[in-house]
Amino acid sequence: MAELPEKSKPEKRLTHSKSERAAQARRIGRRRRKERPGKISHLAASGGAPASLSKYFRLGLWGVAAVIFIGMMLTNDTAEPRSADTIPPGTPAPLVEQPVEIPGCKQSATGQMPVVEYLEDGSEFAQKMQLEASREASLPVEIVNSVGMRFRLIPAGQYVMGSPENEAGRAVDEAEHVVPIPRHFYISAHEVTQEQWKQVMAEAVTDPSDPKQQGAKRPVQEVTWRNCNAFVNALSELEGQPKGTYRLPLEREWEYACRAGTKTTFHARSEELWRFANYLEEHAAETMPVGTLRPNAWGLYNMHGNVWEWCADNFADYESKETHELHRVIRGGNWYITKLDCRSATRYRLPPDSHGNFIGFRVVRLLTRDQLEQKTPKESKP
Repeated sequence: MAELPEKSKPEKRLTHSKSERAAQARRIGRRRRKERPGKISHLAASGGAPASLSKYFRLGLWGVAAVIFIGMMLTNDTAEPRSADTIPPGTPAPLVEQPVEIPGCKQSATGQMPVVEYLEDGSEFAQKMQLEASREASLPVEIVNSVGMRFRLIPAGQYVMGSPENEAGRAVDEAEHVVPIPRHFYISAHEVTQEQWKQVMAEAVTDPSDPKQQGAKRPVQEVTWRNCNAFVNALSELEGQPKGTYRLPLEREWEYACRAGTKTTFHARSEELWRFANYLEEHAAETMPVGTLRPNAWGLYNMHGNVWEWCADNFADYESKETHELHRVIRGGNWYITKLDCRSATRYRLPPDSHGNFIGFRVVRLLTRDQLEQKTPKESKP
């Protein structure tokens, strides 16, 4: 993780209880949302904050130093973390008899349709959309690629991106607007793991993850936006596919996949979010192995919390369309920030060379126009 300037480091106060630290983090979050239009990143890029950064960025570092310290102090807390919820078995996802050929991937024989218990309204309808898209386009609900990464089918549609003005934790850069998703696509069910990173990158790039948070099934962290793009390009090449077959999700794709048909603050009921998400007020104050908590209606895990996830886009204002070319979008929240900063609509931005033990990514697998129009393989004539 990038070292913060010495003057930004708060004095340690180890006497705070976990609840007091959580309350302090919430206060910092509220203050940040009021004082920093556009959600200027509250993390330092690698190498610290250069003097040329905007005054909003420099001021943001002060507040975030406190947030980072609060998360770090949780590791010294004697309170028992909440254990992960038992994930109930879903129903088997229907198999496609003659699936469209997707090079490098095959239909998963063990895909499940998650139970919608504790999920918000709209989840059941979203699952029906997913099944209908699978049936009509002959696309499996779940596919597995050559390195064992599982991908879930996300059906085309449209949704309201952003958050209503009365949503708790809302920032000024979350204006609601209707966004179309014109084509089906696949997105990885889990954040990319350290094991998968090593498989794809081989000897070219070592695992950058924090040594204190190592584990084959834990998400890879300490990755920059550029690292992630190197990974998706290497994965496309590994499977002999054109560059761009695998890529980072666009921000609009990410939120659509996270919501999975819901219009609420989270895709799960707020009081039950601990069953789905790893964030400051719950769990062990570190990353958790992927798939430990419950998925959303489309079978995606850890869309709230665990690690922030890089998106492909430059950060842009929803209303003015102004683009911040020096910043990329990160979504989803992470293991040491509060629940309200893990909302479906929460947006942050960082320079592409930023990294930390709270930043990871997941991957989109695109379909060609021919694959989307093929529907079922043509039977050969005798």
